[in-house]
Amino acid sequence: MSKRIYLSPEDRASNVYASTALWNGKTTNEKEQMGRCADYMEIALKRCGFEVINAQYGNMYDRVAESNAWPADLHMAPHTNGFDGTVAGTRVHCYPSEQSRKIGKLIQDRIAPLSPGTSERLVESDNLYELRNTHMPAVLPEFGFHDNPEEAQWLIDNMEAIAEETVQAVCEYFEVPYIAPDKPADPLAPEPIIATCPLEVIRTAVQEIGNLEKNDASQLDDKTAGAGDGNYTKYARDLDALGVYNGRKQGQPWCDVGVDWAFIHTYGKEMGQKLLCQPDNCAGARCDYSAGYYQAAGQWYHTPKIGDQVFFSSEKYNYAHTGLVVWVDQEYLYTVEWNTHPQKDAAIPEVEANGGGVWPKRYPLDNRYLKGFGRPAYIAPDVVPEENPVWQYFENMAGSYLYRVQVGAFRIRENAEAYLAKVREVLPEAYIRKERA
Repeated sequence: MSKRIYLSPEDRASNVYASTALWNGKTTNEKEQMGRCADYMEIALKRCGFEVINAQYGNMYDRVAESNAWPADLHMAPHTNGFDGTVAGTRVHCYPSEQSRKIGKLIQDRIAPLSPGTSERLVESDNLYELRNTHMPAVLPEFGFHDNPEEAQWLIDNMEAIAEETVQAVCEYFEVPYIAPDKPADPLAPEPIIATCPLEVIRTAVQEIGNLEKNDASQLDDKTAGAGDGNYTKYARDLDALGVYNGRKQGQPWCDVGVDWAFIHTYGKEMGQKLLCQPDNCAGARCDYSAGYYQAAGQWYHTPKIGDQVFFSSEKYNYAHTGLVVWVDQEYLYTVEWNTHPQKDAAIPEVEANGGGVWPKRYPLDNRYLKGFGRPAYIAPDVVPEENPVWQYFENMAGSYLYRVQVGAFRIRENAEAYLAKVREVLPEAYIRKERA
């Protein structure tokens, strides 16, 4: 009978990797990377004849109960570690039993020599829930420290190789022959870039709806906590870390920064900037310069298409504001915009160039403030949403809570969670990005 392996990867996206460590040009977190690791492990374990449950769902209590009920022959909880950004190395935690110690040492001996760090050891622990409460040998490998910039990038770049080495240790423990992949894992091979099409960046933009500007840099990854008017955002933080612009943009107006972030977060820095027609160290955080890059590249239009970057004028400026076109019909242009207010009334298509968050908007196609459209050179420009991803927001807005909360008795920043909860109710789930392994 095949041996059973239960995989319980870390599920906390709040454990962020070092900001300079990038996956596909994007910042990442422990949930995302350990999901990748568990997926690689599942493939390798099944190739070697094991039965596998890859439990990227539920909490640790649910997972331990399922592992015990199955029952598994080995419970393995892949993690990465964090401390103060200076420590690096592999530490494998195991329950203080002979068999847990044996498999833990096999994993430690394979991974530790590969990692950049030196703070390495096998840790016997009976106070970790997943080790203490499972009925079989159990290990919690922490493959490296994700807040150490060098080791975080090593983890990202070598995830498949880490998984294969771990599976070799499991095979040795159970005395099962290890079957190598048809093509050996290349630890330095980058993840493939997603084919560029409007659908992907639109999904990214819709996911950001409801994210509010902050007073300072302390809570940038929470959509609503710390809301204020200091022009602090995760968008500027991430692009500043990548060196996208000709200077740091944190604390400055961020409508164009938000659009740039959506492209770079979705497609990576190189491809994202190529789509935006921007050079390195550019001035693209300003609407006038951003529009100028499209114009210089011959990618400037006066009729919108889904996936375009729209530019607005105002009474004072030729280029006052920008956003991403997510839908176009015979009457209206629909957008997601950064640094703006929620639209007070669908019948009043005002342009608001300095607001407090990320919101969907719609405008008649003859709106006099529509300056023009920058068109990214997508590989697959016709791959777009099958329906308007924000139409329900507008269908439910007139006379609704969404309308009254903005113009009624209290301000959005003072009731951010209540407002955001209502926004989530009317956004179609199909256009909210799912976590990728």
